[in-house]
Amino acid sequence: MNKFSKKTELLRIVDDRVNMMIADTNTFIWLRHNHPDELRKNKEIGGGNLLMALGLFSALNLMVKVHKILRKGKGCIVQKADVQEFRSIVKKYPELK
Repeated sequence: MNKFSKKTELLRIVDDRVNMMIADTNTFIWLRHNHPDELRKNKEIGGGNLLMALGLFSALNLMVKVHKILRKGKGCIVQKADVQEFRSIVKKYPELK
Protein backbone atom coordinates (compact mmCIF):
# COMPACT_ATOMS: atom_id res chain seq x y z
CA MET A 1 0.00 0.00 0.00
CA ASN A 2 1.52 3.34 -0.97
CA LYS A 3 1.60 6.46 1.20
CA PHE A 4 -1.38 8.05 -0.57
CA SER A 5 -3.62 5.00 -0.20
CA LYS A 6 -2.67 4.67 3.50
CA LYS A 7 -3.76 8.25 4.12
CA THR A 8 -6.94 7.67 2.11
CA GLU A 9 -7.74 4.56 4.15
CA LEU A 10 -7.01 6.39 7.40
CA LEU A 11 -9.26 9.26 6.39
CA ARG A 12 -12.02 6.77 5.49
CA ILE A 13 -11.73 5.16 8.94
CA VAL A 14 -11.90 8.54 10.67
CA ASP A 15 -14.86 9.53 8.50
CA ASP A 16 -16.67 6.31 9.44
CA ARG A 17 -16.11 6.99 13.16
CA VAL A 18 -17.35 10.56 12.82
CA ASN A 19 -20.45 9.34 10.99
CA MET A 20 -21.10 6.83 13.80
CA MET A 21 -20.83 9.62 16.36
CA ILE A 22 -23.26 11.76 14.36
CA ALA A 23 -25.72 8.85 14.19
CA ASP A 24 -25.41 8.30 17.95
CA THR A 25 -25.94 12.02 18.53
CA ASN A 26 -29.05 11.95 16.36
CA THR A 27 -30.37 9.01 18.40
CA PHE A 28 -29.61 10.88 21.63
CA ILE A 29 -31.48 13.97 20.35
CA TRP A 30 -34.37 11.82 19.11
CA LEU A 31 -34.72 10.19 22.51
CA ARG A 32 -34.13 13.29 24.65
CA HIS A 33 -35.89 15.95 22.62
CA ASN A 34 -38.46 14.29 20.40
CA HIS A 35 -39.48 11.28 22.53
CA PRO A 36 -38.86 11.97 26.22
CA ASP A 37 -41.88 9.76 27.02
CA GLU A 38 -39.75 6.74 25.99
CA LEU A 39 -37.29 7.60 28.77
CA ARG A 40 -40.11 7.78 31.31
CA LYS A 41 -41.69 4.51 30.16
CA ASN A 42 -38.44 2.53 30.04
CA LYS A 43 -36.74 2.91 33.39
CA GLU A 44 -34.09 0.33 32.38
CA ILE A 45 -32.57 2.58 29.74
CA GLY A 46 -30.33 5.51 30.55
CA GLY A 47 -30.31 8.89 28.97
CA GLY A 48 -27.02 8.40 27.18
CA ASN A 49 -25.35 11.42 28.80
CA LEU A 50 -22.23 9.58 29.95
CA LEU A 51 -21.72 7.71 26.70
CA MET A 52 -22.29 10.87 24.68
CA ALA A 53 -19.52 12.66 26.58
CA LEU A 54 -17.17 9.67 26.40
CA GLY A 55 -17.86 9.13 22.73
CA LEU A 56 -17.35 12.77 21.82
CA PHE A 57 -14.07 12.98 23.74
CA SER A 58 -12.90 9.69 22.21
CA ALA A 59 -13.69 10.91 18.71
CA LEU A 60 -11.97 14.22 19.40
CA ASN A 61 -8.93 12.37 20.78
CA LEU A 62 -8.73 10.19 17.68
CA MET A 63 -9.06 13.13 15.32
CA VAL A 64 -6.36 15.10 17.15
CA LYS A 65 -3.95 12.15 16.98
CA VAL A 66 -4.67 11.55 13.29
CA HIS A 67 -4.22 15.25 12.54
CA LYS A 68 -0.91 15.35 14.40
CA ILE A 69 0.34 12.20 12.66
CA LEU A 70 -0.68 13.51 9.24
CA ARG A 71 1.02 16.86 9.94
CA LYS A 72 4.19 15.57 11.64
CA GLY A 73 4.64 12.20 9.97
CA LYS A 74 6.39 9.71 12.22
CA GLY A 75 7.13 12.26 14.95
CA CYS A 76 6.07 11.61 18.52
CA ILE A 77 2.60 12.53 19.67
CA VAL A 78 3.87 13.17 23.20
CA GLN A 79 7.07 15.12 23.70
CA LYS A 80 9.85 13.97 26.05
CA ALA A 81 9.44 17.11 28.16
CA ASP A 82 5.76 16.24 28.72
CA VAL A 83 6.67 12.69 29.81
CA GLN A 84 9.31 14.04 32.22
CA GLU A 85 6.85 16.53 33.68
CA PHE A 86 4.27 13.75 34.12
CA ARG A 87 6.82 11.55 35.90
CA SER A 88 7.79 14.36 38.25
CA ILE A 89 4.13 14.95 39.13
CA VAL A 90 3.61 11.22 39.78
CA LYS A 91 6.68 11.20 42.06
CA LYS A 92 5.34 14.20 43.94
CA TYR A 93 1.76 12.83 44.12
CA PRO A 94 1.97 9.00 43.90
CA GLU A 95 -1.74 8.66 44.67
CA LEU A 96 -2.50 10.06 41.20
CA LYS A 97 -0.97 7.02 39.54
